[in-house]
Amino acid sequence: MSKKYYKVVSLHLCSCSTISTDVYKGQPLSVQYKIGEFVRPNVNHTSLMIFKKYRHAMLYSLANSFGRIFEVEAKGVQPKGLFVSCYRTGDHIGEYIKLKKQKKKYLHLIKLTPPSGTLFANEVKLVKEVFPSKLWGFDG
Repeated sequence: MSKKYYKVVSLHLCSCSTISTDVYKGQPLSVQYKIGEFVRPNVNHTSLMIFKKYRHAMLYSLANSFGRIFEVEAKGVQPKGLFVSCYRTGDHIGEYIKLKKQKKKYLHLIKLTPPSGTLFANEVKLVKEVFPSKLWGFDG
């Protein structure tokens, strides 16, 4: 693995920044991750949120009561992207996708600031669980 990044997922390996009922044009926004496999967003032209450093992932996880942190491999890593959260998830996705396809500015659509240390990736592969570990008695 060339560069280490970190991903926060639920206990069942789902996205943490969306809820399972969030959809855009019939596609769920919540992603089901698989250990050892690259996963893409369910909605084309959107990104997956990852963290630069373990401490950023841990702070996000603790602040939001999420379950697991993995070291990940990532493709197409970028410093900016649409931060999708449970709050008003689908409000601007259509316009964001349209502007991104046209290579126009879209930052005015981002109403929430992503957590510290956030990066955005086109594909993410969960490689190694780093929190909580089996050493702590977590069965997964």
